[in-house]
Amino acid sequence: MRKVTRYTLTLAIAMVGSLCLMQCSEPTPADAAGEETAMPVVPTLPGATVLAFGPDHVLFVGDSKSGTVHAIATEATELSEPVPFNFMDLDGKIGEALGLAPRDLIIHDLKVHPVSQEAYVAVQKGHEPGAPSVIAIVSPTSPDIRFLDPAQADHSEVTIANPPAADLTFWRDVPASTLTITDMDYYDGHLYVAGLTNGEFASTLRKIAYPFDGSQSSVGGIEIYHAIHLQQETRAPIRTMLIEELNGVPTLIASYTCTPLVTIPLADIEAGKKIVGTTIAELGYGNTPIDMIAYMTEGQDGSFNRMLLVTQKHRSGSLIPMQAGAEAAQ
Repeated sequence: MRKVTRYTLTLAIAMVGSLCLMQCSEPTPADAAGEETAMPVVPTLPGATVLAFGPDHVLFVGDSKSGTVHAIATEATELSEPVPFNFMDLDGKIGEALGLAPRDLIIHDLKVHPVSQEAYVAVQKGHEPGAPSVIAIVSPTSPDIRFLDPAQADHSEVTIANPPAADLTFWRDVPASTLTITDMDYYDGHLYVAGLTNGEFASTLRKIAYPFDGSQSSVGGIEIYHAIHLQQETRAPIRTMLIEELNGVPTLIASYTCTPLVTIPLADIEAGKKIVGTTIAELGYGNTPIDMIAYMTEGQDGSFNRMLLVTQKHRSGSLIPMQAGAEAAQ
């Protein structure tokens, strides 16, 4: 079972605050003559919307626009002890390093390196549909921003099969292609990729062997009970997820828009199989989950308990004892 330490929790909360500052930051830095500073040359990817770490510290980068998952090797020096990690004005610092105004950046995702405890941040340089992305690296021990160079590391990729049609939209104007990959997690030799497909059931889970060898399968559809809508649903994609052991069973815990919390045993995720998830909680109407992390916390009696934190766009974070989730999933 994986452990997420307190520094990760602090950084995740700080990240939510940083996203809220993106529209009210200062414009592009200018020199004394009023001219914009030159943009430095930074290694880019066509797109980067979802991040996840895998074996041997490989960084998986999901690009919804092109329907591609990259696997990029990372090197890191181990930080033996967690340190306080409150990095204020994250978008401002990254914008300064790129020579861009924070309002010209889109921060898509953030994951913490399991060894170095550095934050890897997926950043889109601009709002245009074809704007490239960079992976910024933020250290808990240094104020400097670095950038990952995929060309200088072992790098492989896989194309997502059967992505949603380019002309399909949701909620009138949201392209379905932006939801090709909504989240990813690695477990025991496979990368699990949530998102949409062009099949009969829009919402799907893809299971991709890693190292990439061309092996890729997807379920026949995911059906969940949406308590707010009082009905079974199949179209909505998983927005955020992680894999944990519940009752000794490897289980995918997923949260959807508006906001069911669902469990799916990994053993059920088979090619072509229709999945019926178990809804264990409802986190609120009109809400969208941002991310979730699991971590250990110490109680007043000295006991340790595993907790699930779900951060959300329109509500404060939901903190759920993992044991309660396990009991609800039975």
